[in-house]
Amino acid sequence: DGSKSEATLTFVYEYNYSIEDRIYVSWDSARVEATTRCRSWGFSEASFFEGQIKKCVTYSANSYIPCERYQVIKKCQCK
Repeated sequence: DGSKSEATLTFVYEYNYSIEDRIYVSWDSARVEATTRCRSWGFSEASFFEGQIKKCVTYSANSYIPCERYQVIKKCQCK
């Protein structure tokens, strides 16, 4: 998702904790994609904000693992 007027992009991914507890996201590849999108809007580069938001989207009935599926949101700034 993105907003040209705010010069921001939002990258989101979801993963299932019980299956993909050690998911790997290539932020270098995401930065290349973000830069391409930013350039299409007339900006020259993109950089990610510090941190990310992680929230549970599917709660578990198991008290040992409280969340089965997570969503991770990371924002990017076009410059």
